[in-house]
Amino acid sequence: MKRKSPPSPDVVWLGAALADVKDDIYRNMLGLAAVMEALVAKGIVSREELSAAARRLEEDAEAELAGRAGPGAAGGHAGSGKGERWTEDAGVQAPLGLGR
Repeated sequence: MKRKSPPSPDVVWLGAALADVKDDIYRNMLGLAAVMEALVAKGIVSREELSAAARRLEEDAEAELAGRAGPGAAGGHAGSGKGERWTEDAGVQAPLGLGR
């Protein structure tokens, strides 16, 4: 039976770097969710306004990605393009499944 060789240091470093990036993204999303909730709580912006802005930004991003893909390419990403990741019942869903 052949023994597997240990992963190269580059592979280990890449895995650690990916974990760091994921942690950074998670922390940024927590901060963003807290700011959004504070803005809604203070009456500065409504959940409907945040939902509309999120949908508009996602539509713009998808249109830009589709334009870069070129003719005949699928372009975009998985998802319906209707802001399903960011909105729920005209209210903003907390990023990463975080509660309100």
